[in-house]
Amino acid sequence: MKNFTQIVLWSLSLSLLLCLNVTSGATVPRQSDVLGGLVHERTKIKRGCFEIVSTVSTVGFADVTWTWTIWLDGDKCRADVRRNGAKDVICEGCYGKNTRLFYTDRTPPDKDGKMALSFYDGDSAPSPFETVSSPLWVGVHPCAFESLYVFQPASLLDIGKRVASLANPVTEVVVEGKPPCWLVSIAIPEGSNDGESFLYFVDQSDSSRIYRSEYRIGKNGEILTDVIDTLEHYGKECFFLPKKLKYVRKEQGKITSKAEISVNAISVNDQLSPEIFSLKGIDILQPDTPVEWSLTRDRPFPEGRMVWDGKDIVLEDRLAAALKDSGRFFWFRLACVLIGLALICWGLALKSRKKD
Repeated sequence: MKNFTQIVLWSLSLSLLLCLNVTSGATVPRQSDVLGGLVHERTKIKRGCFEIVSTVSTVGFADVTWTWTIWLDGDKCRADVRRNGAKDVICEGCYGKNTRLFYTDRTPPDKDGKMALSFYDGDSAPSPFETVSSPLWVGVHPCAFESLYVFQPASLLDIGKRVASLANPVTEVVVEGKPPCWLVSIAIPEGSNDGESFLYFVDQSDSSRIYRSEYRIGKNGEILTDVIDTLEHYGKECFFLPKKLKYVRKEQGKITSKAEISVNAISVNDQLSPEIFSLKGIDILQPDTPVEWSLTRDRPFPEGRMVWDGKDIVLEDRLAAALKDSGRFFWFRLACVLIGLALICWGLALKSRKKD
């Protein structure tokens, strides 16, 4: 009996040790660690060229297709956006740090006027259409791509400083057709809306892969969801970005808008031409384009109306003078040519008389 009791005690002790070993070997990360890993992996992409197409369907409106070509290089980001047959160019950092410029080939409201080349401070823009959404965060934040400009990479970590729930461990969840995922659930009780929360479904084995993100608001469980269908592997350094996404917005259980989004990484972390981020690199920018200056930094000229002359920003009067001078030079050259032709004809006429 004594031997039997000892065997039972030894067995229980061994089982307890095994359980402790298994538990310690399967440490569940904190929610802040998972989000921090996601930000870390995405920010490994320092530069590149990306093409993104989004077809948006909104109840009561015709479908709209947006096409972006976006170049990233450190703090510089340029986007060529095509929508409704027109092309917009937005560039952040192209005219110095914390600057934004905008130009479009749309028809101006005044048929006799011209669209201006506009400059703003980097943290301000008069409309969402004059901002750039970063392709690094496509699929991370639950919103349509054209609205992604409101989301910055530091936002996830900033939330972690304000929300105590991020110190909690993640939970394991199953997303249909995907590998095991961690669920990061962020409740924001201090938000302006009751029951506001964000949910992120991240691959357990690779924090750069996020399969689904949701935004829930209100007691009725209204949900904004962004679901990735497939993932694509880009570059030599194993970057994972979404290739196709589906975005759905629901209110009171009914779909109010949705979008299908495709992502093509043309290049990742390859060198880009500096001209892409210069005014000369904007192919739709025409000479004699007026310049609208809203930057808080000093203007290129303290006073006077400015224009783009095809090479640089100059005063309108200076451009007019240059055009006037070029016009005078044209007539001078034309006069010289005509005089030359007259002299040739006179010489030929004299030669003909001598033969006679």
